Amino acid sequence: MSQRRSLRAGGPAKLGELLEKVYPSKSGYLEVRAHRAFELALSERIKKNAHPSRIVRDTLYIDVASSAWAHELNMMAPSILAKIRSVDAALPVRALSFRVGPVPKRPAPPARIEYKAPKAEISDAALAVQIARIRDERAREAFLAAYHAAVGRDASKKGDGDTPDAP
Repeated sequence: MSQRRSLRAGGPAKLGELLEKVYPSKSGYLEVRAHRAFELALSERIKKNAHPSRIVRDTLYIDVASSAWAHELNMMAPSILAKIRSVDAALPVRALSFRVGPVPKRPAPPARIEYKAPKAEISDAALAVQIARIRDERAREAFLAAYHAAVGRDASKKGDGDTPDAP
């Protein structure tokens, strides 16, 4: 029991501090943080054409798809560095260096699933039962007014010639 107390006596520690202690190398941990900051800070357009490769002496080296991208990103370096620092202010990167190199292909975003409401026919008897369960009289009247307006709108779209009565 006394051993447990001595372990907990130091209080809680930050996760980042614990990871630094157990990660194989400090530079490897910094690169992981740089990759994360790069992913969170920059646009998809830039991430498709650039990829961080390593950190050496406070410089983050970034591989880019072409010399044109290297030039463009070099011109944007101060704003890119500011965005990366906004994600991870403690990351010790003071400069960016761009070179033409391998940029891994990004996975395609997952396909969007469209929700389609189920088509269910509601009989008048079932609807009447549900309306009767509404306890608040004002809410029931409001629902009935909305229902009649919707039914009237549907009838006028079909061209039945029936015009709904004004509420």
